Parts: sequence; structure tokens; C-alpha cells
Amino acid sequence: MAFAGSTAIRLLSDAGLSGGGPRLWEYTSPDASTLVCNVTGYMAGMGAGSRGGSPVGLKVGDVFFVKETTGSSGVGRTVLASVISSTLNAAGTYVTTYGYDVTLSQSSTA
Repeated sequence: MAFAGSTAIRLLSDAGLSGGGPRLWEYTSPDASTLVCNVTGYMAGMGAGSRGGSPVGLKVGDVFFVKETTGSSGVGRTVLASVISSTLNAAGTYVTTYGYDVTLSQSSTA
């Protein structure tokens, strides 16, 4: 399946877990966590520095709770992951729509 978009991402803590570290996010996904985590560039255009669409500014090291919702066999399951890469995708018009596609780490059940 495909990334649900920036409306499915919510910032829980801008100060990080210890008041200055990585930010804490929640992603509510209709996909199973195995289709979200460790999939190169799954969160298209959501990395810091992206343009166009609705980028949220994800950075390497940010921490995610990925919550599975309707449409996956693990409805209600929450897994923990982190941003492990943000790769430039310049397929669009460079000045207005290029973005950084974000990859989350392999998940662990929370």
C-alpha cells in the first residue's frame, strides 16, 4: 500500500524524549508495520528540507510510534521505529516539488 500522507503524522513532542534529543512522532497507518518500517523512502517528501505537498520536516534520529488501523491484520498494534535515512528525490520540478523520502527502521513491538 502507499503512504497515507502528512495528515496521518502527528508530532507528540518537539523537545525530544529527554528535552533536547530527537522528536517523538505518531503515524497512524492503514498498512501493517511490516509494510511501513524498513521500506526505503516509504514516507515520500516528508524529510526536512522538502518542498511542495505538506512536508513535516522529519530528521534522521526522530522516533515514531506506528499505529496500525483498519485494513491491516494487526489492528491496534503499535510498534516503535526511528528515522534511519532521508534521501533526496528530485523527480519533480527541482525548485518547487523536490523532496526527501524518509525510511523508518525495522520496528519493535511497543
